[in-house]
Amino acid sequence: MHTDLAINDVKTLDDVVTNGDMEEHASARAAAEEYIQNSDALKVRDQVLSAAETAIQNLDGEAAWMLRGVINGPNCYGQYVKGAAAQLLMNNAHLIRYFPADFKTGILDRLAARQPIAA
Repeated sequence: MHTDLAINDVKTLDDVVTNGDMEEHASARAAAEEYIQNSDALKVRDQVLSAAETAIQNLDGEAAWMLRGVINGPNCYGQYVKGAAAQLLMNNAHLIRYFPADFKTGILDRLAARQPIAA
């Protein structure tokens, strides 16, 4: 069961990270970091690549450049890519809109676990 901060008719994860209050934003950031750190590094890399491609399709070159920066270069595997992806989202929460649905669902599941169940 998802809470009012998770998937429902009122708010989406995109809404929380871009329009939520400070508490919601902090919870979403913590959930994103937890999801990333508990995910396989190759999966994180693939999800960041997918987000970069989506940013390009949406004509957001700046976002694509930032996302590609996480996965390009000699340190684009293992803990480095996970740490870099988490840090990027901590500082640029608006980039969440470019990530694939399974990435957002993973964060929402963690976010829901942090919140009391809505009645």
